[in-house]
Amino acid sequence: MDEGKTVFAYFNNTMGEAFNNLKDLDRMVDEKRKPAITKST
Repeated sequence: MDEGKTVFAYFNNTMGEAFNNLKDLDRMVDEKRKPAITKST
């Protein structure tokens, strides 16, 4: 993603866990997109 490339994800699991895995992936992507917050002193 940092290089502007398209990323595809495939979940090969049960429907019961697929939704939770999607939420986890979505959260990780959102965190990656946010600029790093640095605390100045």
